[in-house]
Amino acid sequence: MTLERYFTAYDDWRRGALEALERLARTLESLGVAKEVFKGRLDAARERLREECLRLAFVAEFSRGKSELINALVFSSLGARALPSRSGRTTMCPTEIEWFEGARPEVLLLPIDTRRDLPSLHEARRRRECWSVQSYTPENLASVQQALERVGETRRIPIEEAESLGFHIDPSGEAGLVPGEDGLVEVPAWRHAIVRYPHPLLARGLVILDTPGLNAIGAETELTLSLLPQAHAVVFVLAADTGVTQSDMKIWRHYVLESRVDPDEGCLVALNKIDSLWDGIRREAEIEREIAAQVQSVARMLGVRPEHVFPLSAQKALAARIHGDRDLLRRSRIEPFEYALSQDLLGKRQALTREAAAAAFREIGSLAAGTLRERLSAVTAQESELAALRGQNRSRVAYLLRKAQAEKEEFDAALRRYQATRAVYAKQCRELLDAVAVSRFRFELTDVRHQMEMAAFSSDLKERIEQFFERVFSLIERAQAKAKEIHEMLTAMMRQLEVEHGILCQPPAPLDFAATRASLETAHTLALRQLASWGTMLVHTKSGVIERFLSLVASEVQHRWEAMHREAVTWVRQALLPLEAALKEKKTELELRMNGIVRVHQTAESLESQLSELRAERERLEQQLQRLEAVLQQGMEAISRPLLERAA
Repeated sequence: MTLERYFTAYDDWRRGALEALERLARTLESLGVAKEVFKGRLDAARERLREECLRLAFVAEFSRGKSELINALVFSSLGARALPSRSGRTTMCPTEIEWFEGARPEVLLLPIDTRRDLPSLHEARRRRECWSVQSYTPENLASVQQALERVGETRRIPIEEAESLGFHIDPSGEAGLVPGEDGLVEVPAWRHAIVRYPHPLLARGLVILDTPGLNAIGAETELTLSLLPQAHAVVFVLAADTGVTQSDMKIWRHYVLESRVDPDEGCLVALNKIDSLWDGIRREAEIEREIAAQVQSVARMLGVRPEHVFPLSAQKALAARIHGDRDLLRRSRIEPFEYALSQDLLGKRQALTREAAAAAFREIGSLAAGTLRERLSAVTAQESELAALRGQNRSRVAYLLRKAQAEKEEFDAALRRYQATRAVYAKQCRELLDAVAVSRFRFELTDVRHQMEMAAFSSDLKERIEQFFERVFSLIERAQAKAKEIHEMLTAMMRQLEVEHGILCQPPAPLDFAATRASLETAHTLALRQLASWGTMLVHTKSGVIERFLSLVASEVQHRWEAMHREAVTWVRQALLPLEAALKEKKTELELRMNGIVRVHQTAESLESQLSELRAERERLEQQLQRLEAVLQQGMEAISRPLLERAA
């Protein structure tokens, strides 16, 4: 089953889930229960489904066939190679391949010199004027190839200039770029490339990240701090004729493992170029044994399960698809890899998206159905109470009126206590938001700049960076403790209202900063290696290290911090909405009940007309509840449907 068929299935599932959410929104509106709390959750769930993209990163040392594998997986329909693929280095800078509605066929190229005056890639993305733009005609293969060839362009510059751009220089070639006999170093002409190509897979949300080899990958800090960790799946490409080399292992340890929480989750190994073993001399059984031995060896060296290592031939797979050769395609072994990639990238991603959509659907459905049930229960109780007044004297009606008034007074007192508690809640929330405020983070940045400038020795810079991250983690721990305290207070408040007044309301899910903490831990590790290593200290002045830390690492950490702040603000705004909606419902219920008894107390003739109104209201609510439950059941079936069923 090809990657394209899986993406079609995923796209179908996503549209079905969106339709279910839209249908639920319309139903809530028509039932009169489209409250703010529901609207916010629905909007968030719909936004996630609409903007969902799948990022797939290919990581390898040069000459492992990485670009050819992308050609075989995505671009074979062109009938030729789209990405340049030849011996030696082809991908010299990180390259993102994408397409979206409103995009133009073009290649955006960010000059390597922007590392001096525009350190942050995030900032560069907002400034189109900084990029060199190469347009092309998608229907013209030569035009496409000519545009994409530019990604591999290089320059030869003096060693000092290369070092000032962040490249490590090492005559041995083990830890950096090798100078030529003329004393010049070959570096990529471009710092980053974005290829926008109108392909069905890309249009459905696939974004491909093609990375350069070892000696170029480490020079772009944001690649290791941001782009690789954000990838939903990583394909690590090796060559069957070389096995796992020292540079392969360095890329694996420093760039793949540190970007993944678990290498067995969201990471596949492609053992490419098995066609190098097809020498026409050995028998098929011998070749199979050698491939199996290679798979076991690679799995052992990388510390992954053998079933996550896929021997294949990207070149033969591309040729087979171009020429329609089924036998060659089978022998290339590309299809088992595609199947696993689809399962890993799409199946697991869909599971996460489905879980989030289903959770929102269940929560909204539960709250809305609970609202209708509470209304139905209140109407039924009022109907029974008034029906019991048939034949009763005025003193009995007066007694029920006093009872209803007393209950309303008790509830009004509870509302006043709630307002007092709400003031405490607001104070606690201000303390929480203060702990994760962007201004507080910026203060830490200012402080670490001062501390780094005061450092007497280069070795002290690493200590200052360590202290900066310690303070950041301390703030997160403080915020997490405050969030736990607020959640416990909300839970106790809701439980008390349930016991005293029968108000059913589930506390919100706890605010959890664990994912942000883990992300910052990764940034911490990578930052120390990228900017506080001895190699960096030797090739940069102290002021250069400070500026690179603040503009690159600190910028990435700030993006994570701002996302955490937005999450906290959203949680604080929405946490009380279900409770306040329930309190409003309870207040309305008590007022309607008391007004009904007052009318009976004033005139006995109104009793039967009120009972008739209540009976009609009860029947209407029962029908509304049945309708909502049907919509919820249909929606959960659409959201919960497995992706593979849709692809079959």
